[in-house]
Amino acid sequence: MTYYSGEHGFSNPKGMWNRNIDIAVVGDSFVHGACVPLEAGFVSLIRQRYPGTINLGNDGIGPLLELGIVKEYLPALKPRLVLWSYFEGNDLHDMSKEKYTLAKHYLESSFTQWLINQQEDIDRAIMAHIELAVAARTLTAKFLAFSDVLRHPLRHLSTWERIIKLSYLSDAVKVALSRIDRRSEGLGPDIPYNPYMSEGDLELFRQVLTQAYETIRGWGGTMVFLYLPQYERYQPSVQKGQPDREKILEIVRSLNIPVIDIHAAFERLPDPLEVFPFRLPTHYNQQGYQLVADEIVRFLDRAEFPAAEVEGFASRL
Repeated sequence: MTYYSGEHGFSNPKGMWNRNIDIAVVGDSFVHGACVPLEAGFVSLIRQRYPGTINLGNDGIGPLLELGIVKEYLPALKPRLVLWSYFEGNDLHDMSKEKYTLAKHYLESSFTQWLINQQEDIDRAIMAHIELAVAARTLTAKFLAFSDVLRHPLRHLSTWERIIKLSYLSDAVKVALSRIDRRSEGLGPDIPYNPYMSEGDLELFRQVLTQAYETIRGWGGTMVFLYLPQYERYQPSVQKGQPDREKILEIVRSLNIPVIDIHAAFERLPDPLEVFPFRLPTHYNQQGYQLVADEIVRFLDRAEFPAAEVEGFASRL
């Protein structure tokens, strides 16, 4: 996947941050546009009809970090509609990890890091992260080479000098300490995947949505919930998707947030597995993303968006 990351690291055409934004889409890799050409992602398809649509999706994030994106980047744009994408396959699991990180502070109504004004610092932090990742990969290659040294010692006389000086050990310690420093900054634990979430996690999800809803309403915007189903829901030989689906939708509706349910659209297909590449459990294929975009555009057209004023639009949802 290759894309222009825009002024703040998200997948958008140049200049999007300098124009009036009507629709913002927040979510994980499905919003980002994973596994299809850039123009085939559902946000890109929506933008063809509604040009003022910005993509704030990113790979591997969950509801708490999505709340962070809403609070850090959207008050400056004040979009009239925020589409909150929820993927049933792993969003709650990602949230269960994020609650151990700095992201939990976004549940505080006044918390912000003012990230939209700190792009130079963010760029430096990203470059430091990349350098660490490259160092770790280089070190792995060195250890693989070391195994060859043990098998063929006479071929690698210069390498033995580095071994005697403990150069490899020094490099390994530096990488390990860097990783420890990063974990001390708030990376969550490695939690085994569990499709069944506790009542505490469901309540945390309610708090996340409530905080997002209140933040968006604060500038006069409207929040819409997009429910994206997982492969397992249509595969009879395995478990039938997120078991807490109805509880999630009950939370959303209790907050009076409108819902676009893509499961209902997939269920109408003669064979829902055709929207998954090679009928395998992964992101949607181009047909799947097109169907998602069609459902969203149909919803927006029915609400006469963006021609109506915000208050009138919200009253029709």
